Amino acid sequence: IDCPDDCSEPGEQCPEIVPDFVKLAESFGVNAARITKPSEVKETIQEAMDTDGAYLIDCVINAEENVFPMVTPGGSVDNMVLKEDVE
Repeated sequence: IDCPDDCSEPGEQCPEIVPDFVKLAESFGVNAARITKPSEVKETIQEAMDTDGAYLIDCVINAEENVFPMVTPGGSVDNMVLKEDVE
């Protein structure tokens, strides 16, 4: 998802995310954050590690992005696709 830099929640310029896992986690008293840009990963992981208790990280990834390891639709973890399998 390509959200503008000042986007903190889905809205007019940013696609709606359903369900909103951050709000869902917070409704159960769990700290949470959404990552929409690679530049946010390190800081968010550090925040999660510095937080006592559970912390949910909702990492939004473009559908076209290849993220490895990958489990194909309908597949199982026994048939995981690794980066070297597609190179």
